[in-house]
Amino acid sequence: MQVELHEAEQHFADYVPLVKRGDTVVVCENHRPILEIRPVSPPTSQRRPVGLGKGLIDVPGDFNDPDPEIEAMFGNGRVFP
Repeated sequence: MQVELHEAEQHFADYVPLVKRGDTVVVCENHRPILEIRPVSPPTSQRRPVGLGKGLIDVPGDFNDPDPEIEAMFGNGRVFP
């Protein structure tokens, strides 16, 4: 369904039942679409499986090794002297 902005402002409550049943209302300004009023996707109840990004990122072997430059910023590598 497509409506002009002034009509949407005056009859917004009329569109709520339409959107609740799954329809999308396109709001136009001077016959140009500017926004959509549509149902929100329900949240998924399933957790994402572990390992979806496996193999996409290469973590170097020295990732957890101390970094002398960063240690120097904290005074001999100690955060709390």
